[in-house]
Amino acid sequence: MLLNTRLKYSLTKYIYKKRIYRLTGRPLRHYETYSKPSKTLHSSCIRQTFIDYFKNKHSHIFVPSSSTIPSNDATLLFTNAGMNQFKDIFQGTVQPDSRMSKYSRVVNSQKCVRAGGKHNDLDEVGRDCYHHTFFEMLGNWSFADYFKKDAIHMAWDLLTNVYKMPKDRLYVTYFQGNDTENLQADLETKEIWHQLGLPDNKVIPFSSSDNFWEMGNTGPCGPCTEIHFDRHGNRDASELVNKDDPEVVELWNLVFTQYDRNGQGELQKLPNNNVDTGMGLERLVSILQGVYSNYDTDLFRPIISAIEQVSGIGPYCRKVGLDDVDGVDMAYRVLADHARMLTVCITDGARPSPQMQGYVVKRMLRRAVRYAREKLKTPPGTLASLVPIVVESLGGAFPELTSNPESVMQVINQEEKQFLKTLTKGKKYLQKHISNLGSQTNLSGKVAWKMYNSFGYPIDLTNVIAKENNLSIDMEEYEEERRKSKEVTAQGGIKNQQKMRKIALSGQDIEMLREKKCPVTNTISVYETKYNQLTNKHFISDVKTQILAIKTGNEFVTEVEKGVECGIITTSTSFYAEAGGQVADVGIVLNNQSNTCLDVSDVQSYSGYVLHSGKSNTTMKVADEVTFQVDSDYRTKVMRNHSATHLLNFALQKVIPDTSQKGSLVASNKLRFDCSAMDPLSMNDLQRISDIVNDLIEEALPQDTSHVPLDTAYTIPNLQAAFGEAYGDDVRVVTFGQKVNELINGNCAGQSSVELCGGTHVENTSEIKKFIITSQKASSSGVRRLEAVTGELAEEVACNGNKRKEEVEQIQNKVLSSLQHSVTDSPRHLQELESLLKSVDKTLMCLISKMKLRQEIIECKEKVNKAIKESFKLQVYEIACRIVQSIDSNRPKRYHIHQLSDISHDRRLLKEVINKVSKQRPDIAVMLLSVENENIQCFTVVPKELNKVNKVVKADEWGIAVNRIINGKGSGSESSSQFHGQLKVPITEIVTAAEDFISSKVD
Repeated sequence: MLLNTRLKYSLTKYIYKKRIYRLTGRPLRHYETYSKPSKTLHSSCIRQTFIDYFKNKHSHIFVPSSSTIPSNDATLLFTNAGMNQFKDIFQGTVQPDSRMSKYSRVVNSQKCVRAGGKHNDLDEVGRDCYHHTFFEMLGNWSFADYFKKDAIHMAWDLLTNVYKMPKDRLYVTYFQGNDTENLQADLETKEIWHQLGLPDNKVIPFSSSDNFWEMGNTGPCGPCTEIHFDRHGNRDASELVNKDDPEVVELWNLVFTQYDRNGQGELQKLPNNNVDTGMGLERLVSILQGVYSNYDTDLFRPIISAIEQVSGIGPYCRKVGLDDVDGVDMAYRVLADHARMLTVCITDGARPSPQMQGYVVKRMLRRAVRYAREKLKTPPGTLASLVPIVVESLGGAFPELTSNPESVMQVINQEEKQFLKTLTKGKKYLQKHISNLGSQTNLSGKVAWKMYNSFGYPIDLTNVIAKENNLSIDMEEYEEERRKSKEVTAQGGIKNQQKMRKIALSGQDIEMLREKKCPVTNTISVYETKYNQLTNKHFISDVKTQILAIKTGNEFVTEVEKGVECGIITTSTSFYAEAGGQVADVGIVLNNQSNTCLDVSDVQSYSGYVLHSGKSNTTMKVADEVTFQVDSDYRTKVMRNHSATHLLNFALQKVIPDTSQKGSLVASNKLRFDCSAMDPLSMNDLQRISDIVNDLIEEALPQDTSHVPLDTAYTIPNLQAAFGEAYGDDVRVVTFGQKVNELINGNCAGQSSVELCGGTHVENTSEIKKFIITSQKASSSGVRRLEAVTGELAEEVACNGNKRKEEVEQIQNKVLSSLQHSVTDSPRHLQELESLLKSVDKTLMCLISKMKLRQEIIECKEKVNKAIKESFKLQVYEIACRIVQSIDSNRPKRYHIHQLSDISHDRRLLKEVINKVSKQRPDIAVMLLSVENENIQCFTVVPKELNKVNKVVKADEWGIAVNRIINGKGSGSESSSQFHGQLKVPITEIVTAAEDFISSKVD
């Protein structure tokens, strides 16, 4: 063991020596390692040291990492930086009652993914030793608190005094300015660094591309200062900063967010100056553990070691670039990186699918599987087997990873199984086209598109294979093929379903409203409804209010004319603003003359300001007195559906205890609920869920609502929180069946639905009237989507189902009755049943009833097919018996020519007949002639038994003798043949020709 350890150490040292010499031109003796790996300097310790430094020494609040799947942010595909979850603070749009509104100093380690969009490291992953699709971003933030000087001093103190990094190896950069955007150089930052003792050659100016940080195409941004570390030391490395030199690496980025870039690309000053810093944990660990590559840290080594155990190609040798001739070491790095990214993202709710984050997850998963199978020769299931190792590595920092790793493994294995079905076929197809290219270096975009469309190869995977063969892909042609397929995508196959609102409030808008002392909108009236038992509807009282602001496009105005798309902010409102999966109210705004001045089609809330948008019908001015009229019918339908969604969630927990909510939509015409489940819900499960919900409706459970502290709410047993929602210090708890206070006090007398929710609900479950599940489908891998209806629409749906049931019963009875007499009409019956099946599928009806009707129709079709098959067999038997009798009556002749004219001209039937005759009389050559109208078919069989005596008899030659007369088409062999043509001569002439031929051969 000791010998092996020493050998491995020597080999590693030799590889590093070659690597350093190739990169720098200097032998190893001139390379001074910063520090030797320490057994106690674990990555978890390094992470915690960072957090504790800011918590304990500088009074920062620790905020756990947000999900890698952004919530309510259409501008981001994945969380790509630590500041994403604080975006509302930067923009000044944070809800005033939320915990986030009270943050001033924050520290955390954020889960980040950069595999799409503006910040995309995918192409570099595996090619070098420091790019990753998933990484941890250590960060500290100041929200309108400290700024440049304190941020820089804290960073310098942590690196040099806590982590003990040598000062002579650290270099810093600052923003040199941008004349195009009228941005001055950040000389303040430069001076702060000088005051800390850094000389001019270590404080280096750079342009916007390096030192003006932006989260995406829009959003908070600002100048930054970066801290770089020289792994080599004892030299002036200033010329190597920001030159992608692996020895001089960017370590920490301190961003001073002063601006917000809007949709038009313009920079606007933020309400406050903020600090947003980010340092990649993986790179920091590699420096502090004294290793050259991130993949040699304890964050990756356990994963790579596990891959080595199952690899059929040999161990990881740390080669990169030209040294990695066969790409094996790159494959090791890709697989280790993607295993981390997939484990984290799937845990956070992403599933392989054709859209959004799911498309990226599918790409990563298939990319990893391809490298594992083809480069590393690992067995199926290798990728999923790495999940527990990732969980062990990261679960302490991110406890959610430990919740259900088995489910993550199941998702990965399922997608791998799907991909492996087409992996080999796709590879053969691609290799065939590559081999036909000859000296050409451009692969057709049509081929690349077929690799995706037919074989499931994401374009980046095809691109990897192309590069391995020194080829490029014609991407223009690929995009044209993609366009033709009508798959309209935003980024490489990602469908962008987020609608961009014409009227919205920006952070600057909100700050301006605050500066003008404009009060936030009073929303008390939103929840004030009166229920009418006779009409089974809720009535929302009109609310008189005053217009405080009018927004059109990108500006506030004091007046709008008729026909203008605009939004108004008022002192109070009765309109519910879209939130928590519930759609916004619709209605009208009346002026003093009771004329409609605005048709409200969208309602959104921004930091407490409710914006009512639509098209103006008359002139409106700021300070006008107006009256709000919410569409009560619309609201009532939404309320029913929202309350039913809570009952559905409750029922799901009872029937499938390990499921969890993954999203929802509450509209006026339906409710939609996404839940975690690998397999479709069975008919039995759906029935039980429906029964529970409808039982709760019949029990007429009262609804109770109460605002309580968030910490108190979390003590309530079986509390459900909406997927992806951020909550304030005080939350609204909605229950059905028991009072909120009773549950808080531990009095759980019965089973109750209890959720954190800000939506509108019925006062009693009986108002829902009826609940029917109408559809179930896969939203993505591991997520099932249920849709349901309530109220009058549910009664309509039930009526639809009853009509279809009657129709199915009528047709079923007619078909089965007909089968008792004859199968003559069976083909028509099959068409009728198929049409009925399609009709049932299209009908909006109870899913359980639909599944039962489908099964009945399918069973009826099977009975018809069975009857046809039995009738066919009987017909074959009867005809064959007649022919056999005729053969026996003509013995000792060794051949038989039989003419049929009383049966359907069915080739399959004739073939079965002659084969059956041949089996029963294997010593007889048989010809079967079937005449229908002016068409004739000829089948011949010459058994082997006959050829033992007469070796010159061939079935195809016998058939050709007839075919010469009918001038038809066909083919055959020595043992059988079949021909068909036109009957243009008397049938007796054909029989004579056939008999002349066979008699000369047999007798």
